[in-house]
Amino acid sequence: MREHVMWFFQGLFARPLVLLLIFFVVGFSLEKLPLNFSLAVFLLLLSVLLFLFNKYKDKKWFCRCFVKKKRHRELLVIIILMPVFFIAGRIRIGCFINESKTSSDALESLYFRGEKYIVAYGNVEDIYLEEDGSKRIRLSHVEVSAGINEEALPCGDIFLYADAGFNEKAGSRVMAYGKFKYFVHSTNPGEFDLKTYYNAKGIYASLYAVKLSCINNGNNHFVSFVNELRNKMKDSITGLYSKEDAGIVLAMVLGDKANLQEETKDLFRKNGLSHILVISGTHISLICLGFFGILKKRGINKILSGFLTVSFMLFYVYLCGNGISALRAAFMTFSALTAVLIRRNSDMFSGLSFALIVLLMLYPGEFFGSSLLLSSSAVVGIGLLSEIKKEVEMFPETGIGRTLKRGKLLFGSVFINMTMRPVILMFFYEIYTYGIFANLLLLPLCGGLLSLALVSSFVGIFSPLAASFFAAPVYLLIRIYEGVCGFLIKAPFSAFLVGKPGKLAVILYYFFFFLFFFLLKSGIREGRAKIKTLGFFAIAMVIVIIYPRNNHFECDFLDVDQGDCIVITDEKGKVVVIDCGSTGVSGVGKYRLTPFLKSKGKGMIDTLILTHMDSDHINGAIEIIEAMDVYEGEYKRLRNYKGNISVRRLILPLCDDPEKVYEKVLQRAHSKNIEVVFLTKGESLKFNKVSYTCLHPGIISKSENEDSFVFCVNCPQYEIWLMGDADINAEREVLKYIMNEKPDFFSENRKNAKIRVLKAGHHGSKTSSCKEFISFIKPDIVVFSAGFNNSYGHPHKSVLEMFEDYGTKIHRTDKDGGLQLLTN
Repeated sequence: MREHVMWFFQGLFARPLVLLLIFFVVGFSLEKLPLNFSLAVFLLLLSVLLFLFNKYKDKKWFCRCFVKKKRHRELLVIIILMPVFFIAGRIRIGCFINESKTSSDALESLYFRGEKYIVAYGNVEDIYLEEDGSKRIRLSHVEVSAGINEEALPCGDIFLYADAGFNEKAGSRVMAYGKFKYFVHSTNPGEFDLKTYYNAKGIYASLYAVKLSCINNGNNHFVSFVNELRNKMKDSITGLYSKEDAGIVLAMVLGDKANLQEETKDLFRKNGLSHILVISGTHISLICLGFFGILKKRGINKILSGFLTVSFMLFYVYLCGNGISALRAAFMTFSALTAVLIRRNSDMFSGLSFALIVLLMLYPGEFFGSSLLLSSSAVVGIGLLSEIKKEVEMFPETGIGRTLKRGKLLFGSVFINMTMRPVILMFFYEIYTYGIFANLLLLPLCGGLLSLALVSSFVGIFSPLAASFFAAPVYLLIRIYEGVCGFLIKAPFSAFLVGKPGKLAVILYYFFFFLFFFLLKSGIREGRAKIKTLGFFAIAMVIVIIYPRNNHFECDFLDVDQGDCIVITDEKGKVVVIDCGSTGVSGVGKYRLTPFLKSKGKGMIDTLILTHMDSDHINGAIEIIEAMDVYEGEYKRLRNYKGNISVRRLILPLCDDPEKVYEKVLQRAHSKNIEVVFLTKGESLKFNKVSYTCLHPGIISKSENEDSFVFCVNCPQYEIWLMGDADINAEREVLKYIMNEKPDFFSENRKNAKIRVLKAGHHGSKTSSCKEFISFIKPDIVVFSAGFNNSYGHPHKSVLEMFEDYGTKIHRTDKDGGLQLLTN
């Protein structure tokens, strides 16, 4: 243990950039602390470090741990710089937050006023061609207003979408009038946070131009040249390849994923090959090695070759849109080349630290972004692997030692995957088993694929015929990639749904991971105790990361804009979904419900209830059913999950004259072997301690609002009324039914004190929520599921006032986001 501690501190202080990064990130993480308090911490920290240095600098153990060859002066400089980097990180994140707030304020004021069309003034930066021939333009130094005659306020950068006739050059200032889309934060667990993603890149909204005019002509020649070259390469690629292959090649060569099909993106991601579809370290290293090698063969000296290589690398990264992974790789490559040129050893951890410090200074919003965390964790895994390489070589030629030595590539791939696993689960919630093997099989082909794709796209600008000779093997290699990936993803146990790990689980995982690493670092002989300990740490990592976390009742009213979606999970993990649809956002099943369920580790909807057939209640449910595999009976968590959410049972109102939509839902359910159950008034469902009592309707002739399901859900702590789109007439029928046929229903269910929750009927329309119904239920909480600034005026003002008079706590998904109810 003492040797490990000594090795750790010696390695840490031998890499001062790592130390400076740690202090920078700590300051970066304390953005909520007042600046004055941070300055006080800075002075205190500096004083403590200098005191310790002065007191122990001559001690033998201190010199062994922290000072090599008694270089006290260098150590003193590092100690002084550590708190400096701490305060630098605190100041940088504070500046970023202020910049973001200033940029968002103008757009937020227009958004909350309900403005749908605005005027924007901005400078043309990058111009990207879209698949349909339109153009996506990044406008910088933008000012926005609700009209031409109103005061324009600064708002940072925005994306402007214009038709193919836009011919202005980079550097021009334009005025645009069009439909405005403001990026908002995600409001449901698991949902992709669009605002955080774009704000990290300095972009705060998008504008779809209706009118466009030039204020000042200008031309930034360098940016215009880059845009023109990028668009010519894109035209070359789309001319050489089919639509599907062009999307893959564009992503590989230019980092442009706009034309990449969703199925292809998922296929590569599920096989751990997403790094091929972004400009990553793989691309940068291949390009730099190739370019540097060409220059050396030409007899150019090392210093000039290094300078030209770095210049070309930065140009290529800019050409590809300055992606975070590409920039990280570029800065690390720059660090490595610099070390070679000044005849110093190149160190991966120091290079990563340098890259992260520069990136966080330039793009502080990327601190918790998936691209930065995933690429950085992969580099950390490679660096740690290199630290134990010698120990693996020294293992004896029997038992585990022989296995590790013969399977170096497999062991290395597994080890790097272990390093990245919690980070992957934080963003994607799933484990795909065979990604390790996909990388081992296909990564050797990556160099050839990238090189040929890059050459074909560049040569195609001048001669499509010559470029076709390079494009033919690219086509073949893509088929090999797709064939291998498709085979592996269909293999048994190819996918496991884990869910988003909690903070404690991540901390415990990395605690056991580093114990596992130090055990490997010390060198495993053939002692059974050490092998057992190694296995214990590996099993402990698996347990803490996949252990089920939901063991309580939970009811979630998801924010789906103008629509409904309620998810109820009981204490045994059974999932019931009541409606899933929206007319305000597209892909509600794919982009709202699916990520929510996956983040909770739920791959199966045990019961799906559709209250009626309006599109704002069922279109997302239909998406889920269409995407799922054919249901094959009893669901086994570790066997049946294949990447899509499945449905076991579908509940519908009993209809004697079904309409087309009703028949369509039935047909699709039967095609997937989903059990269909028809429910009528008075019948109940019970799952563990949660019961669902249907109070409306009876047998219906057509599925409209007045025939919407009404459920009373009872669990140990809540009484939840789910009204669907029931109107006042339906509410009165429910009251009549309870009084005449179920007079003891509430006396039995309200013996224990409960919190009564009402999901208001028809999104808060004035045609629902009559006074006699509300006075009978006496809800403690009312939930309105409606879209922000919807055209229907939901929830209606008179309905809100009525609930306020009753003293009911009001929750609106359009303003408050999703609502989660939990039991103790």
